[in-house]
Amino acid sequence: MFGRAVERLLPAGPPGPTVGLAGPGLPGTDADIVLVPADRRTGEPWRPPGDAIAVPLPAPVWAYLTGPAETSPTPVSGTLPAQVVRDDYPHPERPGHPFPPDHRTLRRTLARMPEVRRPWLRALYDRL
Repeated sequence: MFGRAVERLLPAGPPGPTVGLAGPGLPGTDADIVLVPADRRTGEPWRPPGDAIAVPLPAPVWAYLTGPAETSPTPVSGTLPAQVVRDDYPHPERPGHPFPPDHRTLRRTLARMPEVRRPWLRALYDRL
C-alpha cells in the first residue's frame, strides 16, 4: 500500500527493510517489520513469532489489509441473533489508484522526529 509512495521519496540505494502482514490465521513471514492487529479491548499488539519489529494497527484496518472479506482478527463461530441488524456490509471498495501521501502531514511528522537530523532523512524532508 505504501511501497510505491515511499519509493518515490527515498533516494536510490540498497533495498531497505521489508514489511509484511502478521497476525492470527496468517502464515509466517520473514519480513523485518510486520503490521499486526491491536486488541480491540486492551490495545495490546499481537505478538509475532521471531524478532521482527511489530507495528500495531487498529483491528479493522489490519483486517481490511489482510483481505476484503475479513472483518475480525479472531475467528467467530455461530450466527447473530435474529434481532441484530448488521451494519458492516457492504464493505467499502478498495481505491483504484496508488496511495498518495499527504506531504504536509508527512513533513510535520518528520519535523518532530529527532532522526530528521540524519542526512538521508533530512534530504527527504527537504524534497517535500
